[in-house]
Amino acid sequence: MRPHFYAIINQHAGNYRGREIWHKIQDYIIGLDIRLSVLISSYPGAPRDYAYDLASDLPDKKSNIVILAFGGDGTLHEVLNGLLDAKRKHPLPLAYIAAGSGNDFARGAKLESARH
Repeated sequence: MRPHFYAIINQHAGNYRGREIWHKIQDYIIGLDIRLSVLISSYPGAPRDYAYDLASDLPDKKSNIVILAFGGDGTLHEVLNGLLDAKRKHPLPLAYIAAGSGNDFARGAKLESARH
């Protein structure tokens, strides 16, 4: 069964280059025929709220659902905390595309960052 990604996007990441970078990545993902639902961050704290709502509303069982955080360190932090605050029996997997201006987490974890 193919995974279903719920992408939580901070389009202002990377000194506002996030939107352009996301559109390139989104086109690539769609070209791979991957199931994708997108939530665009529209206010400070939205990534946390979106992650919490997803983790609270999606069935609490093993599934093919993956939460994808797209943004910088702050976005990753908010999404992770939203997922943890929901206190699920079966945690949702979290994927991360680093697209911030500093990407300290990605650098420390030796992950590639999204490039313009």
